[in-house]
Amino acid sequence: MFKFVPKSPPNRRSLTVSSQWCVAVRRRRPDLVSTSDMSGFAIIDAPCGHFYSDPTIVQDAGRLYLFCEDYAYAQRKGTICCSELDSDGRRISTSKVLDEGHHLSYPHVFFWRDRWFMVPEAAKSGAVTLYGATTFPWRWEEVCRLVDEP
Repeated sequence: MFKFVPKSPPNRRSLTVSSQWCVAVRRRRPDLVSTSDMSGFAIIDAPCGHFYSDPTIVQDAGRLYLFCEDYAYAQRKGTICCSELDSDGRRISTSKVLDEGHHLSYPHVFFWRDRWFMVPEAAKSGAVTLYGATTFPWRWEEVCRLVDEP
């Protein structure tokens, strides 16, 4: 399994410095005692004008998938994307898998009773929504609203 490390954006001290998050993965190393060893990470770069954050890695049928927030600066909101990773943690492909018109982040992805589910953070919507995969990991549908703000 892989370990992920989000990189914090630098302090914004002037207009010439831009903030940028990135996601990096590497194979878990049981011999590694120190968490300060940053060697061996594969960076998962976001497209220009975006950043990736809030990663979750899951494995299904021997394949690795990285779910994360894909924040677009121009729209000032996040959507959820998924990247398939190879055995070394390098990205094979990436697709947007959930866009609800409002900000989404922190995709909590889990397997229960023979089906994949996701609950992303969506505070601006006023709801907590459970999604189920119709074609894992690329297609999701709303299953139900777990919490709906009155």
